[in-house]
Amino acid sequence: MTASLARPLMLALLASVPAHAADAAASPHAERRCGWLTTRPSGEALLTDRDGDWLLARPGSPPASGAWQPVFAPGQTVKTADGDVGCACLAARVDPATHRVVEAADPRPRPLAACRGDRTLDAPVTRLPRLVRAPHFSLRTPAAWHAHVHDDCVALDAPGKLAEEDYTLQLCAKPGTLAQAADEQFFGQDDDGVWRRSAGMDAPSPVSWMFGPGWSAMVATQTCGVSDAETGFHAAGGTCLMFAGSDGHWALVADSEGFWQDFALGDAILRSIRFAPPPPAR
Repeated sequence: MTASLARPLMLALLASVPAHAADAAASPHAERRCGWLTTRPSGEALLTDRDGDWLLARPGSPPASGAWQPVFAPGQTVKTADGDVGCACLAARVDPATHRVVEAADPRPRPLAACRGDRTLDAPVTRLPRLVRAPHFSLRTPAAWHAHVHDDCVALDAPGKLAEEDYTLQLCAKPGTLAQAADEQFFGQDDDGVWRRSAGMDAPSPVSWMFGPGWSAMVATQTCGVSDAETGFHAAGGTCLMFAGSDGHWALVADSEGFWQDFALGDAILRSIRFAPPPPAR
């Protein structure tokens, strides 16, 4: 199958295959994965390791099979803006195409210091002070940031933004699925099934997964090159953060300007996203 046909087919499958039907594509053997284990009041649970988020449980979908819930001792968890977070290891069989855990066992709590000392892991999300609302989603930012809401887009400006930048981080929503958001941001699977972002003349960049309350997303960083007919491609635009997410009803895409490089803060802003509840069925 040619690449031009494989990508639309893959995106259609991503939109149509239910989570529990992905078992056949899961890794055949359990892998030891260690990182932050988050449980939310909604019943969602996820493990965040060096490869991104791995979804363990979500209301409305079958959870990972097996006894995977670790028993944390007092002082081994912290309350964050994202839920209760502890440090743990699991023997997990995963579906790399959807970043869901199919089966897990042998949960082992670890001291919080073990995850805090791991340079491949970001610290648990802190609650950002400023709430910004758009018609179909909201998010939180640092207090000193400025927000401009226009229709279903939010443009955020960090303090000290360069004059030539249109914004620091911009997010726009429209009806759609994760597959449609991923397609808009040029996220796709390569021949080995690995998710990457390909755009412009830059080499494909790896994609990590992120799961917020009721939504799924992919995130990547990539050179913000510019091109013109006379001089070709230039990588002078810095590195940009790219995001594609959806709650199944609304798709949300985001990108940053290349001169802003605080991707840990960008991660915290993106994790604060909350989609507005869908209207009640008539």
